[in-house]
Amino acid sequence: MLGCARTVQEGDGFMRGATLLFAVLTAALSIALAFQLAENRRLHDEILTLAEAQGRAAGIEPGQALAPFTVRDAAGRTVLVDFADRFAGTVLMFHAATCDACASTAPHWRSALEQAARPDVRFLCIQTDGAETGPLALDGLPASLAVPLPPINWLARLPAVPATMVLDTDGRVLNCWYGELEAVAAQELLHAIVALPLPGEASR
Repeated sequence: MLGCARTVQEGDGFMRGATLLFAVLTAALSIALAFQLAENRRLHDEILTLAEAQGRAAGIEPGQALAPFTVRDAAGRTVLVDFADRFAGTVLMFHAATCDACASTAPHWRSALEQAARPDVRFLCIQTDGAETGPLALDGLPASLAVPLPPINWLARLPAVPATMVLDTDGRVLNCWYGELEAVAAQELLHAIVALPLPGEASR
């Protein structure tokens, strides 16, 4: 009986020790995870800041008028984007096939397009790395167009993807965002699209 009691006590001691060790390990893992999340957020913010700075350095920023440019569709045909005034404005959504931030941004683009409900606004998805393989389709968004190789004029200076630009009927940049489009920026995009004047209003 004494041997059985000792065995039970030893078993209880082992379980208490194992429980304590598990609690310590769980706490340590939680602390490490919280630190990693904070570090990831810091790096993410630094990347967005760098992308914005690169955009300004490249000269692609609000107020600049962009020249008409050519892209290629999925069939390889050349498409001229000339900012014709039959549209109230143009929204350019630049992405790349190997860009995780682009995949995260695509739902925000889709939401802005649907909520704005502006058939008079032209929405163009443009893939920067699709010239050789053909442009990649993004779910729920207009068919992507590919930047030709080598890219010409201001397309060669595009600092980062994803990139989002709202242009007026003259091709002037009204708003632009570089890097992953988050909730606040997505609302800004929606408001910028809704604020575009109807065709003919700007000239009155």
